Amino acid sequence: MTEVAAPTMNRSKGLTVAVFVTAPHGTHDIGPMLSALREQLLPGDRLTVLDGGTRKDPLDISGLASIEVEHLHRSGMSAFHLRAEIGSMSDRDITVVFEEHAPPGPRFMDEVRRLFGENANLAAIKVLGRNLSSTGGWGWPNFLMAFAECMAPVGSLPPSMLATSAVVRTSILPKAIGAPGSWETEFIPNLNRQSERLSYSNDVWVNHIEHCGPWESLRGHFNNQRAVSAARVAKGHRRGKLAARAIKDLGFRRHREIARALADRPESHHCRENRGKLFLIGWAAFFGALAGAYLGPGRARELMH
Repeated sequence: MTEVAAPTMNRSKGLTVAVFVTAPHGTHDIGPMLSALREQLLPGDRLTVLDGGTRKDPLDISGLASIEVEHLHRSGMSAFHLRAEIGSMSDRDITVVFEEHAPPGPRFMDEVRRLFGENANLAAIKVLGRNLSSTGGWGWPNFLMAFAECMAPVGSLPPSMLATSAVVRTSILPKAIGAPGSWETEFIPNLNRQSERLSYSNDVWVNHIEHCGPWESLRGHFNNQRAVSAARVAKGHRRGKLAARAIKDLGFRRHREIARALADRPESHHCRENRGKLFLIGWAAFFGALAGAYLGPGRARELMH
């Protein structure tokens, strides 16, 4: 589906939004997220912070007095566990999922309401990413591993679909998402196959803020892939097939795929300058997938970004 740049239609005004912010390691980085949401949420919307941190720190909800705000503390719960709860809690027209360190762009909610208001058949909007803040150290290669194919701006519907930042019509959202990991390994991949019911906008993006050095980046991708791989095995996927695909896709192909995705973009120099780092991150992700397939998740779900 191509992007349509039309004025906001009146019927989109009444659409309400339920925003879920996952914060598995606590809310210490949530400030930019709350600042962005203050400017975009409307009366009738709802904000739920899903907090897996060891303690429940207070949130600065000034400027959100007209919004229903809920801070649910689930100490020790991973992002997989937190996202698995969303289906049973969402009660607005549109469900939006964010990571606490990935605040939305300034026109995010306006565009979301417009697109759903104009198209009753629309099931979901693919969220794009920008890297406006994490530009030093390993910030760029860390970002490109996940966002290379869906980095704003784009000219057509991206092939990939983020699970960590998502926009879905609530009526298609199952009340029971399933076991932890089902959102990431079943619901979002199945939704991504319905391209005729998906759209995008270059105004629907998040700024993925993740400052990291080599250890944080390599460990993060190892844990992420270990958790995902273990979840797939739990759903009946064959270990050997997962391992073979991981070594091809992550170990040998990923850095080349990123180069192709950025070939005609001004950001392509970030790929050339970080080729070695991208190669190392790909292999860390492969070993994580291998560990998840044969050793299970371990503590990867609790440690993952």
